[in-house]
Amino acid sequence: MNQTLSQNILLHGCDEQPSCPQWLTAGPIAAGLEEGQLRGIYLGGHEIVRRVYGAVRDRFWNTVPGVMRDVEMEQSAQGFRVAFTSEHVSAEVDFVWRAEITGTADGAVRYVFDGEARREMQKNRIGLCLLLPISLAGDSCGVEYVSGDRAEVKFPELVVPMQPVRGLHDFRELCYTAGDGVELIAQFEGDVFEIEDQRNWTDASYKAYSTPQRIPMPAKMTAGQRVRQVVTLRLSGKSGGLPAAVPPVDAETVHVACGEVVGALPALGVGMAYHGGALTEAETARLKALGLSHYRVEADPSLPGWQAGLERGLREAAAMGAQAEVVLPVFEEVEATAQAAADVAAEFPGIVARWLVLSRGFPASRGTDLEAAREILISDSATVGGGTDADFFQLNNNRPPEGMMDFVSVPLRPCAHQFDRTTLVENLEGQREVLRAMAERWPQTPLAVSPVSFRTRAQKGPVAAPGELPAQADVRQMSLLGAAWTVGCIKAVAESGAQSLTLFQTTGLRGIMERDSGSDAPREFHSVPGGVFPVYFVLAALTGWRGATVVEALSGAPRSAEALLLEKDGRRRALLANYTPQPRRVVLARDGAPAFSSAQAVMLESGNVLAAMSDSGAFLASPPQRVTDGTVLLPPYAIAWVDWS
Repeated sequence: MNQTLSQNILLHGCDEQPSCPQWLTAGPIAAGLEEGQLRGIYLGGHEIVRRVYGAVRDRFWNTVPGVMRDVEMEQSAQGFRVAFTSEHVSAEVDFVWRAEITGTADGAVRYVFDGEARREMQKNRIGLCLLLPISLAGDSCGVEYVSGDRAEVKFPELVVPMQPVRGLHDFRELCYTAGDGVELIAQFEGDVFEIEDQRNWTDASYKAYSTPQRIPMPAKMTAGQRVRQVVTLRLSGKSGGLPAAVPPVDAETVHVACGEVVGALPALGVGMAYHGGALTEAETARLKALGLSHYRVEADPSLPGWQAGLERGLREAAAMGAQAEVVLPVFEEVEATAQAAADVAAEFPGIVARWLVLSRGFPASRGTDLEAAREILISDSATVGGGTDADFFQLNNNRPPEGMMDFVSVPLRPCAHQFDRTTLVENLEGQREVLRAMAERWPQTPLAVSPVSFRTRAQKGPVAAPGELPAQADVRQMSLLGAAWTVGCIKAVAESGAQSLTLFQTTGLRGIMERDSGSDAPREFHSVPGGVFPVYFVLAALTGWRGATVVEALSGAPRSAEALLLEKDGRRRALLANYTPQPRRVVLARDGAPAFSSAQAVMLESGNVLAAMSDSGAFLASPPQRVTDGTVLLPPYAIAWVDWS
């Protein structure tokens, strides 16, 4: 057993304590300050702004984290003032900026960003961003453009493909309803701002940013070049009569109301590991025990020996008792490529469940490629579909024809722009928005999510040195928080109607298990060599529930705790997840009464997770505990599954 895994590592992947917002008040406004960002601005308990922050992104669109120093903070009855210096240094960037954030008794908030490049460099974005909650969808917004013209524009209801959003560009002021008789006016200085629909990347927000997308990127900056921007938020209307702000408080007890059937559990699978190593007998046995529906196999014709790799993947699928989801990127000679792949699959009759045909060098599958490959790959046992291997943004802007696809597929990742715990949980709502838009765009086509990952799977910028954590990996992959988030992801995907869901990979930094050789980045990514990650037990909890119906489970605090409720053959199982570093008491109720009087629960939490990771079989064989009155106490970041009939 690896004793180097501290409790914090087990909880959320690293030794550092996760940040929590410090609440500041300014008249009727409450704002959460977290690592230099205003995280949630509330009026009367209602979120009117999701975030204001300074962004530093290099020429590859990598977010370069900042180191804060010289922090000053004051809170008084008249308002607040915060100031700090943030330094952003990487191989690509060397930029420092000073922030001054003020809030006054009339509810006005002002965020000043003033910085300079300390050497010649290239950037894609440096400056302030304002995130607006997607609860504004369909609401009207007044816009004042830099030209002085004014217009009334609506925030898009469905995820729109264009960037920026039509009508929400080249502005210096926005105005929208923030409450009964109250409007929020947002004013922008220092550059030209526009809005993108961040739901394209599963972010649960609309983002106002600069510089406009029409200006070529990356942009060169000289040493000493300055960037100064200001965002000012103020209230208009009845704001003078509003009561003083009360910061939101997370309830210790989360009530979950159980309702009617809202969907079905999608077919669940995992992907082939990035490192290319073959599965061991022990790994195969653990995967087989999960009863997975499918195994995502990458067949890349641009790589030497790709057919041998495809053959190994199909053999591994058969060994774990699953079918294969084969990803086939095609470029030239589509028919020859498809035929070569079909010839390999012919050696494994019935193993391939579906072919995901992608167009190499293009953001999404092209109709011509789908048509050519489909004639060869389609069979009684296998379907052929398309989509993208990037983000929904690419698919939304380059839509394959519905008639050419038996299914349409999109990957999901919660950490496209920011990587903190709050963003991770908020963006589960963004996943629902992506799938809602897909169902609208392709109403007759089954939806597939393949794969889910915490971070980008594409290589952006220089390759990490051996032993360093690559940009595609996230330390929460091996943590309880990673498992808790996965419960929420499965719930979001299932309730959105997707028929298939591929989660992560088999082994390694992006997997559900660790290899016998241990972590590929041991200084940052800690794990039990040859053990499993907590997310493995989320899939284990769903073993035997294939084909189950999903019952509505409305959480009273979905950013704190969630429940995925399943029914099958008269049995009920609830998967519960605590997203927070505090204990949460979850109460399941149906029609106002406890959902059960007595149930059996299995709990995975910091006290037993290390032993479970080291010996998954022993943990899964351990006797459950009894719970009553529809109530389960979840320790920090814990998951549990509860059975009753």
